[in-house]
Amino acid sequence: AASGGNRSFIPGVAPMMTRTVTLYRRQGGQPATWTRHILEDVFFREAAGTALSPQGAAGGQLESLLLVPAAAGIAPRPGDGVLFGVGPEEGLTGDIRECVPRCRIVTAVTGRRYGSAMDHWEVKLR
Repeated sequence: AASGGNRSFIPGVAPMMTRTVTLYRRQGGQPATWTRHILEDVFFREAAGTALSPQGAAGGQLESLLLVPAAAGIAPRPGDGVLFGVGPEEGLTGDIRECVPRCRIVTAVTGRRYGSAMDHWEVKLR
């Protein structure tokens, strides 16, 4: 972590990537159980776009954008839950949105690999 209140490790992009999120990964079974992973130094943009439905934009849902540095050590996957800030850890079984009501669901993940400290995952959330 850099000093002076700037936690991000990406030079020139550092001020953007200062958020902390909790990633919940499904561990299978019925009911589902979830493990918590705290990710720091991420970027989040609310309502970054609209997912279109067969009815067009009016039937679509707003999507948010999350950028997770590859150095975070865990790659988000579709179906993971994401909560902004640090979320609860205990007793997470069943539907993650019932366990953590403000949780969003990962709908798509694209790897952005540049061979540098700027490598990251671009994550769409609903």
